[in-house]
Amino acid sequence: MENIKIEEKNKKRIQKFIKQEIGFYGYEQDIELLEQNGQLTEELARKVFTGIMNEAYRTRTMLEPEEDSEFREEIEEAFARYDKIPKPKHLEEYGFYDGVYNHMELDDIYSNMQIAFELRELDNKYYGCRDLRNIAETVINSIDGIEKYQIELQPEAKEELQRIQEELRTLLSAEKTDIQGIQERIELYNGHATKIWNDYLTGIDDAQNSQYRWVIHNLTKGELEGDFRNKYMSTSLMTNNAMGRYGNSDYGLIIKPKHIICASYRDTYTLNTRDDEENLFNIRPPLMLPQEIEDICIQQTIEENGEMLNYETTPIYSELVVDEFEIEGVYYISYGEHELAKDYERAKKVADERGLPLIERDISKYRAEHGLEPMTDKAKMNLCRNILWKSCVGDRELEQAYSQFANGFIKSNFKEFYEKFMQLKENPEFSKKDILRAFADVARGDIDFGKISQKIDEMYLSEEQKETIQAMQEYGLTDIQDVQTLQRRLEDLVSKGIFLGADKASEKKVAEFEKMKQIIPRFEEFKNVYLQLRQAGLEDELYKGIDLSNISYSELLERATKILEEKSKTDEIQPDISDESVIVTGEEESIIQPSEETATEVQEIAGGGARINEFGEFIRENNTGASAIQDSHIGADIIQRISTSKKLEQPQQIQEIQSTNMWKNRFQNWYSAIDRVSQNSKGKFLKMKADIVKAISNKIKERTNGKENHRQDEQEK
Repeated sequence: MENIKIEEKNKKRIQKFIKQEIGFYGYEQDIELLEQNGQLTEELARKVFTGIMNEAYRTRTMLEPEEDSEFREEIEEAFARYDKIPKPKHLEEYGFYDGVYNHMELDDIYSNMQIAFELRELDNKYYGCRDLRNIAETVINSIDGIEKYQIELQPEAKEELQRIQEELRTLLSAEKTDIQGIQERIELYNGHATKIWNDYLTGIDDAQNSQYRWVIHNLTKGELEGDFRNKYMSTSLMTNNAMGRYGNSDYGLIIKPKHIICASYRDTYTLNTRDDEENLFNIRPPLMLPQEIEDICIQQTIEENGEMLNYETTPIYSELVVDEFEIEGVYYISYGEHELAKDYERAKKVADERGLPLIERDISKYRAEHGLEPMTDKAKMNLCRNILWKSCVGDRELEQAYSQFANGFIKSNFKEFYEKFMQLKENPEFSKKDILRAFADVARGDIDFGKISQKIDEMYLSEEQKETIQAMQEYGLTDIQDVQTLQRRLEDLVSKGIFLGADKASEKKVAEFEKMKQIIPRFEEFKNVYLQLRQAGLEDELYKGIDLSNISYSELLERATKILEEKSKTDEIQPDISDESVIVTGEEESIIQPSEETATEVQEIAGGGARINEFGEFIRENNTGASAIQDSHIGADIIQRISTSKKLEQPQQIQEIQSTNMWKNRFQNWYSAIDRVSQNSKGKFLKMKADIVKAISNKIKERTNGKENHRQDEQEK
């Protein structure tokens, strides 16, 4: 095989080509000979020639210079020289394969190789000059942006920038591209632009007006989070107005740039590993101003996704390439859920390894500041999905349920969780515990994820709190969906409390009453105010605008008290029916009749075959089994009867006006029992008596009116 001595220019061409291409395994000795002695072996020449002809063929096919291009004539001449080189007969079908030039002389291979290299370099020069002109146009526009964005500069800096702008316009109007002249002025502009960047960026602790402006490097999945692979780093501008970033992760490094190579509002596809000295001339994307980049990213985000700070459809992010920088901190993006954020653990690991501060950026906060819904529905679902997973992780059974049922659960529950979460965020000191507790309430009772609530309760609740939640579940005071249900369950609770609170002899009932007071600690006060509210006909006011997802019985008490106070200012409210003086009113005396018919009414209300013991309880003879269960609901029945008539009306029939002696006799044993108990319990018994009297009065009135209506119907017939 022959060797030929080649000149330095072609030696560098071949060396650069070998570095950029693959497939030169086995040519190590030939390459060493080229580098040390400048000798090209025939075997290496044929290999390089085949490769460079492949590349030149693509250039010949794709390069179409514009009519007025300064390189058009030069390119056409290069095409003509290339077209004279022999080509394989089946080039388009098979390409330049090894062995196609086996019969070409080495000198011809070497000369034709130079034609191919020249065409390749001309292609680079054509597109390089076009890019350089575009960069110069961008610089001219950026200098105009200084006034548009009201950027403050020293007078001498403004004057120099204006001079750079005019000189670039002059250079661009020339027929031939002055590569060096344009590059020099771009470098001068870059010096001023770098200062504008440094003044624009904020420190990691700068939270003035909730604004921040950082250069960040988003850490993508699989990227080494320790050392970086090369001299250059791709970064992005992130502000409270534009939080787009490269990749799918939501955490990364906060960078303090010391030297910016280029900056643009889009991915520049900069080859960060290349060496500048190997290029024909140093062509880099422009160093746009940060105000420009932020403004364009905002507008593009709105165009692509319908609103700013929304990256669900098309991610919009900028790119800055820096070669000198300092890492100041680690950030992670959240919706305000702190350590429950998607990438919190990864971000914390990086921060701990490097000894850097970890900073959260709540994108929902910045959306709200711009008048947007803090989260889109997709973001709400992602939040719910993330918290659900973090509540399941570590429990094999729950993890399996997540894989099967998570999507259905999220679609049904994300809005409820979002509402609870946003209420929590009103308190700046809310914690992970508060978020998980809110999620436990959402999942409580779910067929697939109900165990999450138990798991979270075990983590954070005291024994007393666990007992309270269990009691609320027993009384049906959780997961209330409508006002009617709340009203009905409050009636049952108050009714049962009246009877349980009156019985001091039964340890079982005393214990149950104590459990009830865990739900409503100020039960006696709540009961009295609640019944006064009903008697005044104001109960509906209690439920107006109530948040059923976050019911507080202490707040209900305060609200009911306030309603009564406001009513008392404009209208006289009936006296507190829990007062001992309210035993039998004059109105009640005029209604209750000592007749056999009335006695039958009492038997109906009591359930038949029943008596009232010394504690005011309804007792059936041989009270066991199903009848005992029925008696436990008598109080609820009485309250329900009260609810049908909030005020006693004056009877219309003369027959209703009779004495109350029989009823006083019936309650005589009750009064005797009252004398034997403490004054504290006495008020409760008196209150129960008043309730029962009202219920009996209503029942008598209904019966009397019913008979009267029946007589009238018979007479009309």
